[in-house]
Amino acid sequence: MARQIRRNKLNKIIADKISFEYEKRIQPWKTLKIDWNYYMEEMKGLMIFTDGSKMDRRVGCGFVVFYNKTELHYRKFRLNDSSTVFMAEVIAIQQAVQYVKANDLGQVNIISDSRSALMALSAVEP
Repeated sequence: MARQIRRNKLNKIIADKISFEYEKRIQPWKTLKIDWNYYMEEMKGLMIFTDGSKMDRRVGCGFVVFYNKTELHYRKFRLNDSSTVFMAEVIAIQQAVQYVKANDLGQVNIISDSRSALMALSAVEP
């Protein structure tokens, strides 16, 4: 995963000005690349499965983290009753991404059964 800050070192001396180092913030959409494709069962390594659902007017979502088919962690979230299933699916993916970033996990396969959520996320323009 890319870092949030890019360090630049200037080595030029222009006229009587001295070179210096500075940091420039990188926009979040340039640090985290999100590609999507169809799930293949032979995928290995760190995988996070997400899901959102609505049943009896109650809405929730969650994710489960697996490493080589061994469950490592799970989280579940209760959402407002007025939330839609689409919102639950997107929030599940968002929470999985936050988990990956908070734990500095690097490359992870996040698996969602919501094609509409994946298409909406891939359509976001910087």
